Amino acid sequence: MWFPVKSSSICHIFACCVLYAADTFNKKGERVAFNQTSLFIQQAGGFGGPRTSDKIIKPEDAPKRDPDVSVREKTTVDQVSN
Repeated sequence: MWFPVKSSSICHIFACCVLYAADTFNKKGERVAFNQTSLFIQQAGGFGGPRTSDKIIKPEDAPKRDPDVSVREKTTVDQVSN
């Protein structure tokens, strides 16, 4: 179960960056995760929005260790593009 908590957009003349943030809660109502997604849309914008946002959250650095799990899958013939 997730609930949107806030959204923001950063707009330029020929593009727009939309930020979407959502909290995920468990059955007890405790927040267990926070997600932020950005969507960059070319040929949009030009409506005078800000060029930055205080809603931007810097991503965490990747751990400096081997991954917990690594999965390798082969592309099947029916997935190949000509």
